[in-house]
Amino acid sequence: MKRIYWVLVALLFASCQQKERADLILRNAKIYTVNNNFSVQQSAAIRDGKFVAVSSDANIRARYHSDSVIDLKGRFVYPAFVDAHSNFVDYALSLSDTIITQPSDNQLSELLKKAENSCFSKGITSVSDFGTSYNNLQLIDSLQKNNLLNINIYSILEPSAENIKNYLNKVPYYTEKLKAIAVGFNLDGDLATHSAVLLSPYADNQNAQMSVDTETLYNLCQTAYNQGFQICVSCSGDSAARVAFKTFAKILPRKNNLRWRVENLQMTNMRDLRYISHYNIIPTIIPTKYASTRETLPQLLSKKQLREVFAWKKILGQNQGIVCCGNIPTEPLNPLQTMYASMRQEKRKLQNKQGQELVATQALKSMTIWAAYAQFDESNRGSIEVGKTADFFVTNENLTTMFKPYLPNVQIVSTYMKGKKVYETSEANSAK
Repeated sequence: MKRIYWVLVALLFASCQQKERADLILRNAKIYTVNNNFSVQQSAAIRDGKFVAVSSDANIRARYHSDSVIDLKGRFVYPAFVDAHSNFVDYALSLSDTIITQPSDNQLSELLKKAENSCFSKGITSVSDFGTSYNNLQLIDSLQKNNLLNINIYSILEPSAENIKNYLNKVPYYTEKLKAIAVGFNLDGDLATHSAVLLSPYADNQNAQMSVDTETLYNLCQTAYNQGFQICVSCSGDSAARVAFKTFAKILPRKNNLRWRVENLQMTNMRDLRYISHYNIIPTIIPTKYASTRETLPQLLSKKQLREVFAWKKILGQNQGIVCCGNIPTEPLNPLQTMYASMRQEKRKLQNKQGQELVATQALKSMTIWAAYAQFDESNRGSIEVGKTADFFVTNENLTTMFKPYLPNVQIVSTYMKGKKVYETSEANSAK
């Protein structure tokens, strides 16, 4: 009997020796890869923080062994969210119990860590900071290098004298966790606050003014182009958007791969959309802006103007990509609310009967692979594929087929970064 036992042990050992080692194996799951085919798989093997295989349970079981195997019992796995337009530092400050006008480095460090944990709890492992100051960038870089802050941060630098001297006049700066390769600024405000700059006046015959003159805009864009930096211009109104498009066209070659961005597009003249495809411009939108403005827009804009607001499908059609963003702390931290808002438009409210909302697969791509592309990171994250970083989250719900109004309340069961758990609910334990 003992001999049979040791023979079985030897056979099992030999079998393991023939298999490749994995640090973590996910099995019995529904893995939405968000790859080119939008395929759904059952199992994945992770080693050294990257996916080494994504396939069926049988294939992974035959090829890999691991001391850490998670049976997800049919739960759903998605690539982690990438928030491509947010104000991460401002969001961290908003988490303070008291109002802090000039936080010390220690205070801001604690708040940044708190903000990181909040993002992990929502399935976000990559976040942006629009308008990063020089001092804040130095602090973030130091915290990350000392492993005190782990979330991936895409810093969109404010065009301050310090940033221009120390960053913009040099080559783009990046580390494994931090990228400072973009410059961003606002051309105008929002439709809801009457501060977006329009081609035709508002219903009360008034209009807003741009916060940056055209000459300054051109000079900043030219400097960024010369130094290899990405430009991200926030322009909500159709007039501001046109100024941005035309400025880009003066500098960029056609069909480039520089990925300059127009941020927070809310109203765009349909004739100007051609610039997006001609110059490979990336459009980013904040879907929750629609929810907060749809009630007031019919009083602010004419019927003709209403037909050109939140035209997401038309924008998407220019280059088969659109990026949905959370815009924290102005909007609540809830990527599933962002996803839901992108799939819902009350056409009668806006007198826009063109069906401009996104479908679920488009909405999911806009917050994962398309968002990663907007940050030059699509080869690293944004989908669950071999060779990519194992950033993902787990839920009990199918985000692509569930009843849409329930989507904002879906709970993230667990979040992983480089194959290591950075967040879990008590429910996650039952999946092991």
